[in-house]
Amino acid sequence: MPPTISLDLDGTIISDETDDHVWTENIPRVYADTHDTSFDQAQQYVFAEYYRAEHVDKARNTDIPYWAERLSLTDTNPLNDVIARITTPSDDINELETMCQTHDITVFTNSERDLMNAKLKRLPFTDFEHTISAPTDYDSNK
Repeated sequence: MPPTISLDLDGTIISDETDDHVWTENIPRVYADTHDTSFDQAQQYVFAEYYRAEHVDKARNTDIPYWAERLSLTDTNPLNDVIARITTPSDDINELETMCQTHDITVFTNSERDLMNAKLKRLPFTDFEHTISAPTDYDSNK
């Protein structure tokens, strides 16, 4: 049985820029478009809702469909323009692909499963033993 290595998808295999774009740019932009407000006003409102969800409501704050509903977004899949922005650290990707040939690799993330799957599809290989989305697979916040 080969050795197992567990890696965090976000910031290790996939750049953190993807999540930053989803939460700080894309969802506020979709909110601004939906509610006919400026991006700055939308961003302030959405960030306040993120804070409230994390500290008051204890909502699943990484669940994109939850946010689409909570914010009454007309675009119920704010991931639509995110896929092309997903980037991998090019220096490490070849080494990781080589490790997949001799090790079982388990990937985990705090991204919900749809965003996790979008990230995984951008990789040049998918030889992972397990993929785990903590909030989606365990019905938890993080």
